[in-house]
Amino acid sequence: MKKLLLLLSFVIAGCGGGGGSSSNTTNTPQNAGIFNQPVKYVAPTEPTQLATLVKSKMLTATMLPNVSKIPTYDPVTKSLILPSVSIDDVMYGKIILHLDSDGAFSLNNSPILDSAIVSHSSYNLGYLIIHSLIVEGHRYANATLHLNAAGKFVLVSVFDPIIVKPTSYENKNIDMEPTVLPITNAGTWAGMQNWHARAWADFEQNGTYSYFVAINNNSQSDMFRPGLMFFFHHNTDGTYTDITNTMLDNKEDSCIGPMRSLIADFNNDGIPDILVTCTGPDFEIPANQAGENSMILMSQPNGKYHISKINLGGHTYIHGAAIADINSDGYPDIVVADVSQNLNNNSPVYALINNKDGSFSKKNIGFDFLTWQGVWTLDMVDIDGDGKPELWIGGARSPDSFTYRASSFYKMDGKVGFIQTPVKSFPLSTEFNIDYDIVVFNGKAYVLSQNEIYTASSITQMNMSNNIHQIIFTNYKNYGSLFLTISSCKGISNSTIENIRLYDNKIVTDDSCRNPNILIN
Repeated sequence: MKKLLLLLSFVIAGCGGGGGSSSNTTNTPQNAGIFNQPVKYVAPTEPTQLATLVKSKMLTATMLPNVSKIPTYDPVTKSLILPSVSIDDVMYGKIILHLDSDGAFSLNNSPILDSAIVSHSSYNLGYLIIHSLIVEGHRYANATLHLNAAGKFVLVSVFDPIIVKPTSYENKNIDMEPTVLPITNAGTWAGMQNWHARAWADFEQNGTYSYFVAINNNSQSDMFRPGLMFFFHHNTDGTYTDITNTMLDNKEDSCIGPMRSLIADFNNDGIPDILVTCTGPDFEIPANQAGENSMILMSQPNGKYHISKINLGGHTYIHGAAIADINSDGYPDIVVADVSQNLNNNSPVYALINNKDGSFSKKNIGFDFLTWQGVWTLDMVDIDGDGKPELWIGGARSPDSFTYRASSFYKMDGKVGFIQTPVKSFPLSTEFNIDYDIVVFNGKAYVLSQNEIYTASSITQMNMSNNIHQIIFTNYKNYGSLFLTISSCKGISNSTIENIRLYDNKIVTDDSCRNPNILIN
């Protein structure tokens, strides 16, 4: 985390003063440093009303077209340009603040009233919050400026957010401070524990990881009850605070059967978005009632998230997914494992191409040979270092439920698909024959698998250069984990289903994290 109180040493190059150094020298603007001491956060007792200040210079004759550009700082003119600001729930366009010699910003222009613009900034009780701010090509978040009694804005704080990585695989393999997750149990599934579709990312844009979880809330007596979703702020003492209401800008039911929460930046605004894959009720029900639509939680200019369903013209049963840019247009796409497609004699593996407007279009990417296969999970991992992730398809099972297809990696074809001949396949196990997750680390791949009746799990290690493999971990104690990540003994869960981690070439479980003397392998 880098909370840069004064960030940009502020935000500004060419403001006078020395070019203070930064721990993030590759990204932080140089020749900055208008502030050389931390600015104290002092709540105003009688804040000057920004609306009054704005209205004194406001132009009402000209209406501004729809604006969605991210705020920027121009070091040449020393101008902080805000394409839009929400003040007392009224939208104003193109407010320009000028950096004066005293290190404070003054209103420099005549703002334009426009109800059609999208707000990137907001003002409340004497504080102007700029949700995204571009300075010399680097994006900062939640810059806070205090409007003082003299009618000028003084920078209070600003954050260097955690960068969203190109693939969901990279975004899941993170390291965190030691923690015990908050309890969010609701309904039960057949008397067992809830499904938790978890994800961590810098949702609050403050340079730290926040926690998101979608859980089921149904039971056999109420199969179609919608699930629940939560955002949690991770406090410095390791506890969590529920911030769900402040993070969402609309109300929408969560899905019935959340399976995975994956992180990507679908709208290319630098802020993490969330894909929640959903299956519907996981009970014996008629085929025409099975499945449901998966969900996207998309970041908005106002710092909140908007929930929408991915509607493909009918319910889907997306058990797994992977996110990467597969058509090289600069926007991440989704590859899904949707076993409901078998009912239409279609492959369960297909792509959802990012339309760059918050919607996705279904596209066949081959894999017709997987029709009527039970494909449960996918991932996108760059296994050969060429910068282009390969697609890993795991957990394929034939209709007779007795024969299985080995999980394999497939290369992109340079268009919008994949070469159908695998570049790497993994051995089949006679006992652990349903693959659920994979990590690749230091030249070795680790595949997490379960047995056919879901009572035990294992991890197979395979050398990627010579294909030598062995089972290095088994778990017969409980239902077994569905997830495998590269991390240390951090992020320990209170779940009765153990989380399994790969750390320093060792397999690490919750138990062994609590007792380092029982590390496996």
